[in-house]
Amino acid sequence: MGLFSLFSRKSKASTGSPPTSAVERWKDDVYALFASAYGLEKEDVEEFVDEAVQQGQTKRKHRIETANARFLRGIGFRDVGGRNQTWLDEDGRELVLHDVRLDELTFRIKNQRGGRSRIKLDPVGQMVEYLPG
Repeated sequence: MGLFSLFSRKSKASTGSPPTSAVERWKDDVYALFASAYGLEKEDVEEFVDEAVQQGQTKRKHRIETANARFLRGIGFRDVGGRNQTWLDEDGRELVLHDVRLDELTFRIKNQRGGRSRIKLDPVGQMVEYLPG
């Protein structure tokens, strides 16, 4: 898994259980209305909507991954592989992914006690700022 895809979020598949919240009941009613208006099965309408939503999420995920890859190239990050997800920054320091949070990635700098580098993330997971250690 690449560093720039750490924050891709997967949509949850429908469980087929009866709707419980008011929003789910409303969606269920709307799907039934469309199905009856167009002579379709309600499940077909649900499947079509779910696929359309998932397709939009996939496009957004791809845009974010592309932007993150561009960001990493722009700051001189290079993946050296390995089991510990080791990266080199533009100054040649070896960085190991240490912590992943919704708002930032933290890297431990090898051979530097207490040294940390960070990449700040926006709310959708796109990398916006590099803070070298």
